[in-house]
Amino acid sequence: MHIYQRSGGKVSSITEEQRELVALTQSNFPLVSDPYTELGKQMGESAEDTYQLMKSLRNDGFVRRLGPAFDSYKLGYVSTLCAVAVPGDKVEEVAEFINTFMNVTHNYLRENKYNIWFTVIAHGDEELQRIVQLIEENAQSKVLQLPALRLFKIKVDFNIKRETRKQEKRKVTIPKKVVPTELSADDREIVRVAMLSKFDARRPFKEIAEEVSQGLSKTISEQHVIDTLKGWKNNGTIRRFGLTLRHRQAGFNFNVMGVWDVKDEDVEKAGSIMALQDEVSHCYERPRVGDWQSNLYTMIHGQTREECDEIIATIKSALEAEDIEVKQPQMLFTLRELKKKSMKYFNER
Repeated sequence: MHIYQRSGGKVSSITEEQRELVALTQSNFPLVSDPYTELGKQMGESAEDTYQLMKSLRNDGFVRRLGPAFDSYKLGYVSTLCAVAVPGDKVEEVAEFINTFMNVTHNYLRENKYNIWFTVIAHGDEELQRIVQLIEENAQSKVLQLPALRLFKIKVDFNIKRETRKQEKRKVTIPKKVVPTELSADDREIVRVAMLSKFDARRPFKEIAEEVSQGLSKTISEQHVIDTLKGWKNNGTIRRFGLTLRHRQAGFNFNVMGVWDVKDEDVEKAGSIMALQDEVSHCYERPRVGDWQSNLYTMIHGQTREECDEIIATIKSALEAEDIEVKQPQMLFTLRELKKKSMKYFNER
């Protein structure tokens, strides 16, 4: 089966070999000096052929980025999901203003009265509130702030091979209880450079070490960079190190935010059930605010709108099977991606 995407005015398809490399690297890009030799062994290919295959994925437009996905709380940052109701004739103007903030990483137009949804990440609540206030003034509308109270799942790992995958029970994270990782000046520079890098070199960690050394005006070895990144992945400072897929180009053309109203006493059990679903990439508990009386959020990706509907129905049935009362959730389909960027930590210069 081929999945088609349009790039540069022509249609190109993702090959079986490309699909295999995506499956291997979405969550587990090797943290070793020569990652393409390691990947080549897993694929039965040479290191050079595997590297060229990754380049073809980039050239064909399937790769959004490659590198670490840091836990912002572990780096000492705070974040919140925000929603604002904007009249249709003001959407472009308000969205453009919101997107000027480097602290805004994701921004979407969704099907709802609250039609603009965006995330803000900042180094402290004071800075976060300053940004939200400026956006409220520009939009001339109150912004709903919906920070995560509990994280049940964050795993952006698309089932590109459409195979049955094992359900994994996940640890629940409470952001306010996260203890930030102690970071030295050298560590912060590694984070900063790693978030700016495309990781497109044949020996990407050697290149990172050279850039870090230049920034610090002292020699930092490739092995030190690798060991540091491994340590962060082991202790959760890095949630995932791998390839981030341009999911629409890979055939996952629809995504919906399912917004659920679950009794407070059932939230932990319900969130854990939702997180087991392979098609759910994100699952959070968020506060009820004003007229927005919902508390559980699931991000779902599918190849069709009907597939997303089916996943929602499967989740609802799984909850009811565990005697959790739940109404049909609000389904906020994405109408347009307004901004999607990785946070450039320690780059507020």
